[in-house]
Amino acid sequence: MNVMEELNKLTIVKMPKTRKEENNLIDALTQAQYNYNREDVGMSAEDLATIFGKEKGAKLEKNYVESYEQNYGRKPDGYTE
Repeated sequence: MNVMEELNKLTIVKMPKTRKEENNLIDALTQAQYNYNREDVGMSAEDLATIFGKEKGAKLEKNYVESYEQNYGRKPDGYTE
């Protein structure tokens, strides 16, 4: 492939323009990393609470469970309230 074909395959991302947009992007990336660690790596919510902190971990776990239920129609395996 030539350089122009390679450049055409790149995805353009709009960078945040405000502090609110920046915080939303950081929150989305943090949640994506949390979800990946829970689902693909198999880390427990307790282990991730150690990394993210108890309060932030609880919020991320709540979002993860809601997302999991929406995607799979059930709670994650081993989930306890």
